[in-house]
Amino acid sequence: MFGILVALPMEVQRIVPHRMHIGESYPLSDNAMLIVTGMGESALPLIKRHAESGQFATLISLGTAVGLAPQLTTGTLCIPDEVVWDTQTIRCHQSLQTAFIAGLKKDHNIVQKCLAHTAHVLTSLEEKEQLYHKTRAGVADMESFLIAQEALRCQINFLAIRVILDSIDLHMPQSLLNCCLPTVSLPKLIGTLFRQPTLLFTLLAFAKHFSQAQRTIHSATQLGILQSKMENSEHYVI
Repeated sequence: MFGILVALPMEVQRIVPHRMHIGESYPLSDNAMLIVTGMGESALPLIKRHAESGQFATLISLGTAVGLAPQLTTGTLCIPDEVVWDTQTIRCHQSLQTAFIAGLKKDHNIVQKCLAHTAHVLTSLEEKEQLYHKTRAGVADMESFLIAQEALRCQINFLAIRVILDSIDLHMPQSLLNCCLPTVSLPKLIGTLFRQPTLLFTLLAFAKHFSQAQRTIHSATQLGILQSKMENSEHYVI
C-alpha cells in the first residue's frame, strides 16, 4: 500500500471531498492512503508513526515546493531522483519514479532534479539562491527528506512528487505567510491587508499559483499514483 504524506490540508482540497485536518487520513483507493502530517519538523512524529506501522510498502511525499533553479517555473512537476540535506543524500525509488512518470499526461512539465531540504519557509531571493548554490537542487521543501529518512530506516520505498508553487524570482512576505500557514486566518489576513494594502497584488498572484498547483497535484495523483502500473506497491523492491 502507498502512504501519501502531505503537509497541509489545503494542498489536497481538490482530491478529498471534505476538509481535512493535520493528523487525519483519507483512503484514495484500496491501496493508497492520504495522510496530512503538518509542516517540517513538527510532522516528524506522524511520519515516524506511519513509517513504523507496517501498513505501507511505499511512502510518497506529495505537495508543493519552492523553485531554486532559475529556469524552473511555477506549476512545474518535480519528481526528483534524490533528496539532500547538507552532506546526506537519499535516492528515490527509480522503478516507482519511472512507473509514475509513465502514468502522467504528456502535457505535464516534468523535471527530475534533486530536491533539497529546508528547515524553514524560504521567503527571499537571497535564501533561495544560497540554497541553490550550496546544493544545486532544482527545488526545496520541508518534509521530503524527513519522510525519505524514515522510509530508509524502516526499509520501505520512497518517492517524492512536488509541484513548484513559487519560482526563484517570486517571494511571499513573512507577514502574509503568518496569515496563511498552516491554515488561512481571515481576521489576520484582513488586518494585514488593511495595514499593507499593496500586498493584495502579491496575495492574488500566489492564490493563482496555488490554484494551479492544486490542479497539478490532483492530476498527478489521479493519473500517476492511482494508475494500474503503480497499483501494487509491494511489487517494487528496495
